[in-house]
Amino acid sequence: MNLFDLYEDKSKHAELAELFNYTSTQHQLDLAANFLEKEL
Repeated sequence: MNLFDLYEDKSKHAELAELFNYTSTQHQLDLAANFLEKEL
């Protein structure tokens, strides 16, 4: 899976948001989801 494929397909934006939200809860520095997304 390529993250950029999720950006291209609007029907997958919810899945992308869920992925960033999950990642933010697992990050050792508790970085917010929007911060992680901008770092891509």
